[in-house]
Amino acid sequence: MASDVQARPETLRIGQILSESFSIIGRNLPLCGLLVLIFSVFPTAVFSLWSWGLAEHGVPAASNQARTLEVVRAVGRIGFAGMLQIAVAFMVMEDTKGRQPTLQDCMGAAGRRALSAALVWLLANAVLSFSAATYWHAIGVYVRFPKHTPLPLADGIMIAGAAVISIPGIMLWVRWFVAVPALEREKPSILKPSILKSLRRSRDLTKGSRWSLAVFWLTMFGMSSLMIEISRYWVRPLGVASLVSFDMLTRATDSLLTAVVMATSYSEILRVKEGGTLEDVSQIFS
Repeated sequence: MASDVQARPETLRIGQILSESFSIIGRNLPLCGLLVLIFSVFPTAVFSLWSWGLAEHGVPAASNQARTLEVVRAVGRIGFAGMLQIAVAFMVMEDTKGRQPTLQDCMGAAGRRALSAALVWLLANAVLSFSAATYWHAIGVYVRFPKHTPLPLADGIMIAGAAVISIPGIMLWVRWFVAVPALEREKPSILKPSILKSLRRSRDLTKGSRWSLAVFWLTMFGMSSLMIEISRYWVRPLGVASLVSFDMLTRATDSLLTAVVMATSYSEILRVKEGGTLEDVSQIFS
């Protein structure tokens, strides 16, 4: 028994998570492309065409038609984002167990957990959005504050202070980092979605690893944003249509990568925290 405990990894292997995430995407590239197309690219294109059609017919922004579009777009964005995350989580866990995930199985998992996953996604992203808004508000206040002598050191301190203000929201979001994968691993139930149970499960699993996950996610987000901005510089001369298409594809790809990383982190944390595998999860939740 003692040898089994000593054999377990003591820390979360961020490099292993990232490597395994890209390996899973590579092994299931056609399936990943279909999931992104169904749950991200296609809905975004439909809403964009709807908005363009209203603009072409001169429908004012304050009209009932425009308001209906905004409501449907908001609800659809939440629903499709949750379904994409749950479908990707199912794909990752099937692949980790050595099975071949299929589109039909992923769609079935997304259908069973659509409402629950959407609510978890909405709650987590509301916290993250509030944290980001707090950061940029603090930066905006500092920029408007009158300064007689520019001090680069003071600028750096104020920017760092604004980042510190946003840390509580980021850490709360990291507490729920693996909530959607945990939700997918519970027994299917439409009447009892166990949303709070999955949030508590994520809280317990991420305890002791939250700073590592936060730094990992912020680094990944920063590098992704930088690469997107550099790519936009080359795409912008090709025209508005190309730029819009590029933005749509990059957002979809970013959503896919985030969902894969979350699910891979869940399986890695299980091994680190409890020495378990995905086959043991049904017993963990019982």
